[in-house]
Amino acid sequence: MHGVTAAVLASAGWSQPPFQLHHRNVMDESPEDLLAAFGTKFGTPALRELNRTGNILTALGVTCDTKVHALLARVCQPHHLGDTCDELMKFSNPRTYVRLADEESLNRAVPSAPLSAERAGNLQRFGERRISGGACNSLGYLHCPASAPIALAAMARSGSRSMKYWALLLEEGLLEALEALRLRILEMLPRVPSAMGLLAVIPHPGSGDNAISVWKDYMRTLRNEEIYWVGCSPEAADRSVREAGWHLHKGVVGAYLEHSPTCCRTGAGRLQILVVRHPFARFWSAFEQANRAYTGPVEMQVFESWAAQLFEDWPEDWTCQLTSASKQGCGGIAACADPPFCDLAPWDREEASSADRGGDPASGSGARYPASQWSSLAPTGPAMRASGRDPAAFLHFRLEDIAGSMKRVVRALCRDFGYCPEAGLPPFPAADEHARPMDDVPLVAELLGPQPRYWDRLRCRGAAVWPSWLRSGLASRYREDLDVLGYSEEWIPDRCAAEALEGDSPADDTDAAPAGERADRAGRKK
Repeated sequence: MHGVTAAVLASAGWSQPPFQLHHRNVMDESPEDLLAAFGTKFGTPALRELNRTGNILTALGVTCDTKVHALLARVCQPHHLGDTCDELMKFSNPRTYVRLADEESLNRAVPSAPLSAERAGNLQRFGERRISGGACNSLGYLHCPASAPIALAAMARSGSRSMKYWALLLEEGLLEALEALRLRILEMLPRVPSAMGLLAVIPHPGSGDNAISVWKDYMRTLRNEEIYWVGCSPEAADRSVREAGWHLHKGVVGAYLEHSPTCCRTGAGRLQILVVRHPFARFWSAFEQANRAYTGPVEMQVFESWAAQLFEDWPEDWTCQLTSASKQGCGGIAACADPPFCDLAPWDREEASSADRGGDPASGSGARYPASQWSSLAPTGPAMRASGRDPAAFLHFRLEDIAGSMKRVVRALCRDFGYCPEAGLPPFPAADEHARPMDDVPLVAELLGPQPRYWDRLRCRGAAVWPSWLRSGLASRYREDLDVLGYSEEWIPDRCAAEALEGDSPADDTDAAPAGERADRAGRKK
């Protein structure tokens, strides 16, 4: 066992690996060296977790195709080989990116010093502001921090972004490593004097050879990693690195394989957690997302008209439809097949993609929801079952009760998995505040134009003021979610200021109802 391998294993509490690898196909090395390779890319805390649980690393594999570049580790629980195994995955494509400067920076120069506590708040805020990309969500896998027995899932508009950042916090050392990478890259940049001291300058593409030379050595190391660790051909590595460099001039830099959040396929041997939200809250959030460009009056009729047209395209008897999924595994260990999903929207995909998005939602123009955003509306239960997962088997982490959900998670981890960290778990990241637009500030309106509408005055009134056709239509479309996730049809929104509760009287029950539902109701009245 050579010195590097011994040091990696010793840092995780091992003097010798306690088992033999049953299969390996990354490189022709000893089991000890392969175990050390796992620790190098998945992290020393991941090695410690293997040691703590007694789980067995049975294979390392790689894949490098047009869609996915990944290093995979097959991990099985003792005495159940083949029955309770899973694949942990680190990806270089889709790649994780680190932003060198805050999004709100208005120039190309960024401080070379670390973020201060006053500016960054803590690592949670660093993750939210500085980390983007990642493969778990985009490929449909679970977030599985390698250093904790947790598997996380969430649908769009159900806290999926907060869940992703929580997974980063749960993976011991990952955010610190990303911040260290950011600071190291800043040291590579040229400096210019300013009133704030020396500033690191992000080269603009127009600066020619200088813009290329600054990043040349770093991009070469990314290319070498693609070839050595992921098994890519030089041509595939070149394509991947070119893609990673598309946003360098914006200060957005592709990270290494070890900076990828760890994903897994099944969540076997882990506490499986599904972050959930009331279906009606998801529906309202999807409405606000779809109407980001709307600058007209804030009226309930806008929401009702949008919902009415959506109901015409989304029948109550909708069933999950799937696109064809790839059956080919990767790395020789049956991972990386495209996971199935309810990704065929109930309306015509081509028509939805070509529809005008710029019109007035209240008039019906541009109100049809883009097919690419169907995941914001697709019911959680059918979507989870389509991917081969039972939503009832997950612990449900409710966004409406974060404190209570955290207690249930901590209790289940300690009782069922022997995972009882003395410092506890990192806090679940808070949701974004609903900021009021500043159109009444002339300078803001002049510089930035009309801002997205502030809908909290209407949102915070909840479902009680919605017309019956809207409440019943949503209840029928989300019936499984309401029942399995334990929600009632009475949606009472959270994060509502007192002034937001002031509003108009409930809308007329027939306003904006879909034509078919108006006809049904008229027939019943007769």
